[in-house]
Amino acid sequence: MCYYSCCVTRAVAIDRLLSGLESNDELITVPPLPWIKVTRNDFEPSISEGELKGRKFEFTMETIIATLLNSYGIIFNSFYELEPLFDDYWNRECTPKAWSVGPLCLAEPPKGRTEPHNKPKWVQWLDKKLDQGSSVLSVVKLNYVTTREPTKEE
Repeated sequence: MCYYSCCVTRAVAIDRLLSGLESNDELITVPPLPWIKVTRNDFEPSISEGELKGRKFEFTMETIIATLLNSYGIIFNSFYELEPLFDDYWNRECTPKAWSVGPLCLAEPPKGRTEPHNKPKWVQWLDKKLDQGSSVLSVVKLNYVTTREPTKEE
């Protein structure tokens, strides 16, 4: 998750900006972030076309809210220097506290050291934790906002 997508999605959801739009291409301004304009097409169909009511939606929202209220923070795959404005906004306006731990994934794996006996340091560390019987926190990256195909190609 990155700060930008979470901040925009949260603001759009709280203000229910996607409901009542006449067109999927109609630009709407995100009130807490007025320099950002989005359309319904900027969001996954499950968010933009779905009914924000019903038992499934209510259960999902209750679960998310309960989890967030009982947690010490949320982990973002980002770093302050990349998204300072959105990092500051999240920690000022939103809960729980955000922790930047990124970037967690590389675009390309490191070159060299492909022999099984010469494992990368992170794999050695995981093996050591396994041998010690220690726990390890696994971080999963989720995206709430996606871009349209032409944007991805650019």
